[in-house]
Amino acid sequence: MKRLFALLLLSIPFTVTAQYTVGVPVQDTLWNGLYNSISFCEPLEDVSIYPSTDMLPYVTGVDLQLHITNYSGPVGAAYTEEKGTLATGDTLSFSDFPQYTFHFPGGGGIEFLFMAVGTPTVAGEPYYCEFQLQQTLGNCANANMLLPINYPNPTCSVDVAGSIGTASHNNQVWLFPNPTANTIQLRVPTPLMHQNYRIVNALGQQVMQGQLNGLTTAISVSTLPQGMYVFTTPGATQSFIKQ
Repeated sequence: MKRLFALLLLSIPFTVTAQYTVGVPVQDTLWNGLYNSISFCEPLEDVSIYPSTDMLPYVTGVDLQLHITNYSGPVGAAYTEEKGTLATGDTLSFSDFPQYTFHFPGGGGIEFLFMAVGTPTVAGEPYYCEFQLQQTLGNCANANMLLPINYPNPTCSVDVAGSIGTASHNNQVWLFPNPTANTIQLRVPTPLMHQNYRIVNALGQQVMQGQLNGLTTAISVSTLPQGMYVFTTPGATQSFIKQ
């Protein structure tokens, strides 16, 4: 029988990622973690490791992964509910599963890395670049969650070498890429979800209108003539260039 003990929340000081650039491969360590099983929880202990849902998806073209750098315990004993037997050197993608739950029959522990791996493809896309690890310990079911700092306002954006494309941020609205030829992506905080929006041209004439889908909305502007436009929704206004 599993022994009960008090719930404990630990927030571990934050780390900072590298600056990402379109077309430049990323292999970035977001967090270096260590977990050892607790003796009185044997023979079965649940250990969940996952990023906050606010981080998924992360950066277009970049995958969030869990790398197992070391496993100590009986060979072939540790396993995950999602992928089966665990071993040193395993790479688990959060694109496949949003979290992984580990078990350590007979005891043991793991060292792991939260990593961002891939090649950014979207100019000016905002992303979280500061993190802390929150550990929840209790009842032999323990969680390690990677949290972005400054949610819902990402503090970094993907650079573009030799381009003026940037992410525009105004009143908690991210609009990217800017300039754009086909589509603009918008990320808004929770209070602006499902608000109506309108787009006007440089003469103040309304050329488009609609409703935000949620925290992230894609709007096709491919049919608009080239020029300067203004996106507006209650509480936020943002300009962009249609190429």
